Amino acid sequence: MIGIIVSGHGNFASGLLSTVKLIAGEQDMVIGIDFVDGQGSVELKNNIKDAMNKLGDEILVLTDLAGGSPFMNSVLLKQELTDKKIEVISGTNIPMLLEVVLKRDDNDMKELMQLAKMAGTNGINIFELKEKQEEDYNSDDGI
Repeated sequence: MIGIIVSGHGNFASGLLSTVKLIAGEQDMVIGIDFVDGQGSVELKNNIKDAMNKLGDEILVLTDLAGGSPFMNSVLLKQELTDKKIEVISGTNIPMLLEVVLKRDDNDMKELMQLAKMAGTNGINIFELKEKQEEDYNSDDGI
């Protein structure tokens, strides 16, 4: 089973995982790592590395923001831990996380990454209020 790490600024990770738990129940091999005020980048990197060591050899890291500390440290660890297959994705949202958690048993890493991207993108919608159209009513067309 592919291990999943969710990491982001503030309580991003714990917030997303609490939502996943509410919708899909408790998930095995999923670890959330928050990057909270007062933490340094070294502590964050160590926390991500510890999680990677707990999850095995195939790990998908889902982060909040490309270029942010959770993303950058995950990328650095991908380069350092060459004995593991680690992939890193930014822009994580609930549809993306649910998709990877629920479909990781049936897909390899490459397929799972594509599903993640698709679900994340498709999960973004803009609500537009549409005008109610008047129905043509002709009183001459009665029964």
